[in-house]
Amino acid sequence: MALDARPPAAAPMHDFNTYMPMARATRIEAAEAPAIDGDLSDPVWQRGEPITELYQTDPDTGQPATERTDVRFLYDANNLYVYIYCYDRHPERIRGTSMNRDGNFGGDDTVRVYLDPLNTRRNGYQFVLNSLGGRLDQLIQNNTDFIREWNTIWDGKARVVADGWTAEMAMPAS
Repeated sequence: MALDARPPAAAPMHDFNTYMPMARATRIEAAEAPAIDGDLSDPVWQRGEPITELYQTDPDTGQPATERTDVRFLYDANNLYVYIYCYDRHPERIRGTSMNRDGNFGGDDTVRVYLDPLNTRRNGYQFVLNSLGGRLDQLIQNNTDFIREWNTIWDGKARVVADGWTAEMAMPAS
């Protein structure tokens, strides 16, 4: 009898039809807010709980991320702050083509933050930042309509670094 020594194909770790990822944001005082400049060295970020369990949406939906990523959230009375460190084994391949507000970032390295404040899994807000710091925001209705004409006041900056790229965002809490 022969045994197959190959490992089984990796199955998604969660049922993404029902999986509800949770992240904790750390409360800070407004005077402690990080500078939104793409430089993640502000000491206050170390107080944020690291989120490293991330999954792909494209090309292999539901599979673990292929590159290490570190995400952290802070908040104060005015804003939600987001820290994202996108490690990359080939930083020379990081792509950014547009700085236009609500531009076309197709093919760019981007990070996307979806906020669903009413926990509907259908409606919310999308904030996108590319590796150059180009920003896009959209209102999401019924999971099908992405309204790009919606614009809110928010800040985001990005930087390419030796081992990947970094992103910082500040979105108003009201």
